[in-house]
Amino acid sequence: MFFRKSKRKKEDNILELEIGSQLEVDMKIQNIKNIYKYDWGGYESVEYVLESFGEISFLYIEKDDELFFTFLKEKKELVENIAYYIASGDDVPQEIKYKKEIYKLEEISEGMCTDKSTGKSESIFSFDYFNKERDRTISYEIDKENEITAYFGNVIYEHEINILSDNNGGNRFA
Repeated sequence: MFFRKSKRKKEDNILELEIGSQLEVDMKIQNIKNIYKYDWGGYESVEYVLESFGEISFLYIEKDDELFFTFLKEKKELVENIAYYIASGDDVPQEIKYKKEIYKLEEISEGMCTDKSTGKSESIFSFDYFNKERDRTISYEIDKENEITAYFGNVIYEHEINILSDNNGGNRFA
């Protein structure tokens, strides 16, 4: 069986995937179930909601001067780390300890998030923490109703992602 190779660069391809596309990430085949596009006012990012055998994870790709990738899972137990600060109107903490490791606040962002499946947009705040080595991250998103979602995961590199089908007419087996 032969597959048509895409003439687009992988960088362009990875930012233009569609719902239903398949990736190999974390040594598992992941199906894209939804896509969120973010506009942070100076740069953009995309978040793919992935499913593999009923397990949900997130591939977040930030495009500024270069691409930056994180592979995340939602962690409800991390919400309490920041909920108190949000409820009391205090600034978020500069450091968070999780699994015996310290994570330092690196970025606070405000932007717009668009759900590709519904077309609806809403404003959000994001707080990103990284460990000393910058290979693990904790990220918080807070919507306009102050609902907090917490994520934990790893920084990954583009070569760790294999596009199996891009749902735009191309298959990639390199």
